[in-house]
Amino acid sequence: LGFLAVASQSLGEYEKFIEYSEKGLAISNETNNKFGQIDFSMNLGVGYGIIGQIDKAIGFYEQALSIARGEKLKSKEIFCLFQLATFYEASFQQFEKARELQEQALLIAKDLKNNRLISLSLRNLGGIYSRLKQYGKAQDYYEQALSIVREANDKNEESRYLQSLGLLFAAQRQFEEARIHLEQAVKIAKDNNLINQQIYALSSLGDLYTNQSKFEQAINQLEQAYKLAVETKSIHWQTSLNEALGRAYSLLNQYEKARGYYEKSL
Repeated sequence: LGFLAVASQSLGEYEKFIEYSEKGLAISNETNNKFGQIDFSMNLGVGYGIIGQIDKAIGFYEQALSIARGEKLKSKEIFCLFQLATFYEASFQQFEKARELQEQALLIAKDLKNNRLISLSLRNLGGIYSRLKQYGKAQDYYEQALSIVREANDKNEESRYLQSLGLLFAAQRQFEEARIHLEQAVKIAKDNNLINQQIYALSSLGDLYTNQSKFEQAINQLEQAYKLAVETKSIHWQTSLNEALGRAYSLLNQYEKARGYYEKSL
């Protein structure tokens, strides 16, 4: 059933994924298989989250979390905490609850001495504080996370965390600091052939210049990002960047070009 569930998820057949996971959980409950209970409960958290039934998703993750704690399975516990925090932050804007869960995850990551999980917890906390507009705390967490991934020579995460800092500075209208961090992110991504990070950072730079009414510079960055999106056949990024380019050309009063990009985004 576990294999069938995973196969269904991979095919995007989420109703079957849920069905197989529910059957797996029932059997695990009957046999008191704690590992099965955790894994199938987590599967159901994923499945119900995907189809938008967030309350059910949270219930299953909390169930998995409780069992993982009882069995002292720290890696399962931290995964559940991450997912629960994401739901409370993104779906319900319950930032204090999300912060509490992320701080629990951070303590476990430190206990495990797992730097990857520590940096991820720190970045997640930075994101929460950013949304709370507590920018000083957000910057502190982001910089701690950045320091860890630099020590690990993890270029993908270094580029990602520089982008987080760049966007944080942009939110405070510290445009020069934002530009510096985003350009660093672009360079690292380009030097290490990290295409997705490169697109993201170029797109963010384009938005930064647009918001400063520097439309030619914005278009330059956005067109570079768009070219990469086409090369990688990323429909999501092509759509997003067509919209961004349409906005930039519209603000330049080049309405024909703007219309062309907006039409391509449909």
